[in-house]
Amino acid sequence: MSEPSRIIFCWHDGGFVPCGRLERIAGDQIPAGRSSRFIYAKSWLARSDAFPLDPERLPLIETWQGAPDGHQLHGIFRDAAPDGWGQRIIDKRFQGTRLGDFDYLSAAGDHRVGMLGIGIDPKGATGCVAPDGTLFEDPDAPMPLEVLQEAAMLFEKGAEIPPKLAPYLNFGGSPGGARAKASFRDHDGQLWVAKFSMSGDEYNEPRAEGAVLSLARACGIDVPEHMVTEVGNHTVLLVRRFDRPMIDGQEQRLGFLSLQTLLAVEPTRFYAGKSYADMAAAVRRIGEPAGAEIFRRLLFNALIGNNDDHLRNHAVIRKPSGEWTLSPAFDLVPQPKGDKKHVLRFATSFDASIADAMQSHAQLGVTSDDAKAIVKKVIPAVRSWRNFMQEGGVSDVDIEKLAPAFSLADHEDAKAYQ
Repeated sequence: MSEPSRIIFCWHDGGFVPCGRLERIAGDQIPAGRSSRFIYAKSWLARSDAFPLDPERLPLIETWQGAPDGHQLHGIFRDAAPDGWGQRIIDKRFQGTRLGDFDYLSAAGDHRVGMLGIGIDPKGATGCVAPDGTLFEDPDAPMPLEVLQEAAMLFEKGAEIPPKLAPYLNFGGSPGGARAKASFRDHDGQLWVAKFSMSGDEYNEPRAEGAVLSLARACGIDVPEHMVTEVGNHTVLLVRRFDRPMIDGQEQRLGFLSLQTLLAVEPTRFYAGKSYADMAAAVRRIGEPAGAEIFRRLLFNALIGNNDDHLRNHAVIRKPSGEWTLSPAFDLVPQPKGDKKHVLRFATSFDASIADAMQSHAQLGVTSDDAKAIVKKVIPAVRSWRNFMQEGGVSDVDIEKLAPAFSLADHEDAKAYQ
């Protein structure tokens, strides 16, 4: 029996254009043992404005290109597939089927991250492709946050999703990450990620993350539009999808590559011993230099105790002009408990310190004067973190729970940079 394949569409000039075919390999193996290969469509290669989906690992050639050893998919396809929460939603929707990354990518639907669409016919529609090859076009009408919140809570508890809430399974399967979330389209047509509270939270994470995003913006860091709202007795953080900008009144889709893909790190090795300098070099290699912005984020992550700064939490996006650039920052969450070692190395160590963060600027291509200017803006701003938490509606009790994450910012050593 032949292996299943999917038509890969690419968003180009305001719509989806078929650009190639993705075929699964070794479907009789357990999901972790499967792989895939991709070939560009001749019609795509013939276009004068064709471009490679991944400028480093999927060149514009006419032959099949297999996924790297140990990978079920090429990185750009893995980036467009959900993990964590989204995979759980898809597992629920297609119970009884052994699913791998090929299936999760196919079933994520048109809210998936980036510029790719999935279909079964180059002249047909895109949407959610079930493991049996059936295409379901995505419902894209606004779905109330109240409904999404209720469905997410039931799903987290392992309860059955009643028929009236079943559409959540279409909206909850596209986002990545481990926390409860869903794609949410408001009545103005804007696409957001709704991030919900979870029963095991020790503090109000949506409010805290919203406050940290505002704090990051005050530090000069590029962050998405965001807002915090209450749905019933629950807090929801809404983060605007930066890969879906509105341009001249029409939603566009931007290409997306995680730094895990850009640095060719295996899917299971989020914590691969890489550095912020590696990240800066990779971004510089394919697009616009971003050393100063990466230095801001390095320093900020150290000061807020965000030691979950792994490679899938950093990305580049392909602008409509064709240039690749560092994406806005996302998943900036303080970690008040656990090991203080960071996933990405600073200048010499994975242990956060202001001195080591300062020393990293040359590795990032940032001059000493520029680094000092960034430090003089970032450190004083982060030292006022309690004000941002209060303005963001975080309770006094939760602020004290979060304080250990900001120990570096609160330390006496930080005063020298004010």
